[in-house]
Amino acid sequence: MNFDSSYDVGRNAEIQVCSALLRLGWKTSLSPGSKGAADVQAEKPEARWCIQVKYREESSGSIIPLSEEMRLIAHSKQCGCTPIAAIVTAFPGGLLLNASNVRDRRNPFVIRNRCGEFYAIEVDEGTALFFYDLLNGRKIEP
Repeated sequence: MNFDSSYDVGRNAEIQVCSALLRLGWKTSLSPGSKGAADVQAEKPEARWCIQVKYREESSGSIIPLSEEMRLIAHSKQCGCTPIAAIVTAFPGGLLLNASNVRDRRNPFVIRNRCGEFYAIEVDEGTALFFYDLLNGRKIEP
């Protein structure tokens, strides 16, 4: 997909995050104009997430800039939600390139490792979505 601006790239990534969470039973809302501390608010009966979404050409590097992380954590304390970084990234070859990754039986777009733990969401054949809990720095399953 070609986009005219970095805003369009980011907004598309935010929409991809919402779409994936909706498929998993979450209610989501986008921040108007991506101006808030969180790009996406998501909730289920047992969880509330405030999510900062980033698109990365490669899956390496920092999750989000420290200033944005601190802003999101402060926001999460005020609204009683878990601060989450969602990373949408190009993943050439796909998530099943690693032979130990498998599709979830219930949700085939969810990819798990050989131990059955959440690994990522397959957005499309060459794009992956990872979620990180910013309070502990670990991947988190939506």
